[in-house]
Amino acid sequence: MARRLIFGCGLLCAVVASCSDGTGPAESFVIAVSPDTVHVNGVVPVPVGYTERYAAAGQSKIWIAPIDLETEVAPGEWGPSPDPNNLYLQAALGDAPWIAVTNGDFGGAKTFWVPWGAGRYRLRQRFQMTAQNATTGAGEVYVATSNVFVVASP
Repeated sequence: MARRLIFGCGLLCAVVASCSDGTGPAESFVIAVSPDTVHVNGVVPVPVGYTERYAAAGQSKIWIAPIDLETEVAPGEWGPSPDPNNLYLQAALGDAPWIAVTNGDFGGAKTFWVPWGAGRYRLRQRFQMTAQNATTGAGEVYVATSNVFVVASP
């Protein structure tokens, strides 16, 4: 029995360690899309407004990657949003470097352009805590996701 328990724990640890993204503490990084329903009204790509906020005790900065757009591919399952026209901001910034930011750098509303119409989407942001020198990321990569938003046809 003890061997099975040890093997099971070892297998679980190996699976967890093999994941490239961890889920960070919910209070450390928040992305909020507002409003949560956007109407196409003949404009494509569709502008979607969002805000970001970072707040974690003892950390003045975080290291972030470019923000990604995900599509609901099945109920409760999310995947990257492909862009058949290669107009999507994520494709242009896909190889952009990570940058260190403070909460003050997130001030104000931002706009993200959804490259096509109707569907359920969310924004996804990868982040790391900053090393002591505050110029590089350190430790595990975490993932924050926004609330789900809907792009609806008129």
